Formats: sequence, C-alpha cells, structure tokens
Amino acid sequence: MSSLVALIGFLILGVGIAVILSPPTLRKVIHQAIEYRWLNWLSGLRLLVGGVLVIAASATRMPGFITGLGVLLIAAGITLPLLGEERVDRMASWWFRQSDMMVGVWGMVLAILGAVVNWASF
Repeated sequence: MSSLVALIGFLILGVGIAVILSPPTLRKVIHQAIEYRWLNWLSGLRLLVGGVLVIAASATRMPGFITGLGVLLIAAGITLPLLGEERVDRMASWWFRQSDMMVGVWGMVLAILGAVVNWASF
C-alpha cells in the first residue's frame, strides 16, 4: 500500500513542478475542466485518492499526516459538486486573475507537499 502513497506523492510533486515551470498550463487545465464539465470526474478522483491515502496511511512514516491529507481530499471531493456552477466559476475566475508568480508559489507548495507524501511513503 505504501507504493500507492509513493505514486500519489510523485504525481503531486510532478504537478507542482509543472505549475512552477508553466503557470499558464494550470490556467489552461482549469479552463478545460470547467468548459468540458470535468468537475464530477475531478471530484471522483479526489475521493479515490483520498480513500487510498486514508487506507494506506498506517503503512507510512507519518500516518496522521497522510490520513489528514486523505480526509481533506475526501472532503474536497464531496464539496466541489455541492458548490454549484456559479461558485466554481467564481473560484476559477479568481485563479485566472492571479499573477504567474503567485501561481508558481502555489505550485511550490504543491511540490513540497508531494515531496513530503513521497518521503512518508518510504
């Protein structure tokens, strides 16, 4: 199970690095997710990843942290569809207005989170 946590950590780290290197890419992904109504799929992915983290947390170095992250992802997966289209559009508009530097900072936070998850899995 810890190998699944490591895979999730690598994916989070990779997304964080991609956002750091190309903030406009994040904007494109957000735009496409909203335009093509992928939000339900993204919610399902959050639920799946959160569930894996909660289940596999006991096999990691930081079970409390991994469980907490899993619970947050599950909560985010449940909350996103409940927000409604209008609120999600407003949140996306906020992201579109952020400077590349600010988006890069969030990418750095994501990369650090991925590295911590990855470290905890070994």
